[in-house]
Amino acid sequence: MTATIAASLAHLVTEEETGRLRICRGDDCEAAIVDLTRNRSKLFCDFGNCANRAHVRAYRARQAAKRNGTTAVTESSEASPNSGAGSKRKLEKPSSAEKAEEINRPTSVSAVAAKEFRDRMREELMDKRKKKSKTSKKS
Repeated sequence: MTATIAASLAHLVTEEETGRLRICRGDDCEAAIVDLTRNRSKLFCDFGNCANRAHVRAYRARQAAKRNGTTAVTESSEASPNSGAGSKRKLEKPSSAEKAEEINRPTSVSAVAAKEFRDRMREELMDKRKKKSKTSKKS
């Protein structure tokens, strides 16, 4: 099993796919995952039921916010002159940039270390590509 994992990691490194290595985004889970999806969108491990728990938590938070009337107010509803006490408030949805930032934000010590490793590997790769392109232009 160790040899299979080592071979798989070697394959990811040689194919320059180290960005596919992640840590599960579950609150209490630090499982390492390899994202083999086409669009590289896997966030949770398969064996910890982390995705389901995260979705249930988000749903329950939305429902509680609706019941309590503590939903976030959008800027457009605050700025409109016709927004009185009886107007409905809308949930403020995060932009795609905010979602991407949240996904890339490490949640544990091991995730921070993994992110630093990926960044270092990416910098080394980019330096190597620059050197390679400079030598090919001189030829």
